[in-house]
Amino acid sequence: MKVLYIYDFPLSDITVSLIQVKSMCKALASIGHEVLLSIPCSDFENSLNETNVFFAYGNYQIHFRPSYKSKLHHWLDWKSVDKSVLQFRPDLIYLRRPLTLFKITKFKIPTIIELHSARLHPRSSIINEILKHNVIRIAKKSFLEKVVCVSQAIAKSWIAKDIPNEKVLVSHDAIDENAYRDHIDKSTARKKLGLAIDKVIVTYVGALFKNRKIERIVFLAKDFPNLHFLVVGGSDEQKDYYQKMSQKFDLTNICFVGRVDSLDVPNYLFASDILLALFSWEIPTINYCSPMKIFEYMASGRLIVAEGYPTIHEILIDNQNALIVEPESYDDLKMGIHRALHNNEKDRIVKNAMNDVFSKHTWRIRAKQILDSLSLE
Repeated sequence: MKVLYIYDFPLSDITVSLIQVKSMCKALASIGHEVLLSIPCSDFENSLNETNVFFAYGNYQIHFRPSYKSKLHHWLDWKSVDKSVLQFRPDLIYLRRPLTLFKITKFKIPTIIELHSARLHPRSSIINEILKHNVIRIAKKSFLEKVVCVSQAIAKSWIAKDIPNEKVLVSHDAIDENAYRDHIDKSTARKKLGLAIDKVIVTYVGALFKNRKIERIVFLAKDFPNLHFLVVGGSDEQKDYYQKMSQKFDLTNICFVGRVDSLDVPNYLFASDILLALFSWEIPTINYCSPMKIFEYMASGRLIVAEGYPTIHEILIDNQNALIVEPESYDDLKMGIHRALHNNEKDRIVKNAMNDVFSKHTWRIRAKQILDSLSLE
């Protein structure tokens, strides 16, 4: 089958979304399908005259479609999206943005749209309502095969908005099994990263936005002076902000690593003893998200201490595959660290997490699950 994945941001815009999209393209190709990723050109790619060029990328192809230098470029590239469809002639179209869904309706090609939120426009209520109305309308058309939702919470929200129940499929995010299948031992990972061999290391990997309330990790470092805390991620400005905060307490047991290549993330997880999954109620998507970080943590074979937000409970169960603490309760977070340090069932919990993720949440399993749900002949 020929699958066209239409994405709306260039390769140079490195985000979690792009990692997810590339992972899905790779997974779809790995199970035997011909896959083309249609993606707008960045200024860099335009400078190389690669606009409207098709080329091989791993086990799938990429089409750099023409882009427009305008804030309205998502509304303007109708013709370039059309060109991807007409030149590739796919059997199935896969996309993530409702606006793109409107662009390809005229082709009546079997289509999947993947939704990561119950809200389709983060700022404008008017645009959100327009997009929502049209997604619901198109979802009732026969050519729209599935609305893939990355959490049960999102699925329930869209079913309540009148998307047909049989069109909705819940499929959480996933991991690249090849990045985690061959574990390296803790001491080897620490030597690679220049970390102390004899310390208990507690690691957080993720964004450092203010709504993540990273200052709690600084407070943990103060309250647990015998532990070493690693914070991986964030911009230089964010990193400097929290470094200065930790310096006010004269802390020497916390290190802000900053942003690292996604290929290096497994080494930081393998080097750790305890992994922190921290969020907050201030995160706009907290009631709907399916954080890829959770699945990477599960695959690493390390004990997870996670805040129990609704969609986190869809994946993690206390004392079964993680240790769950109350959201935004610093006292319970401290207790979670104590539980992790003195847990006699750590090996069982870690093994359960690994079994869960490798049996249910790899990109290859996800791609197969989604395609198997279709009614294509």
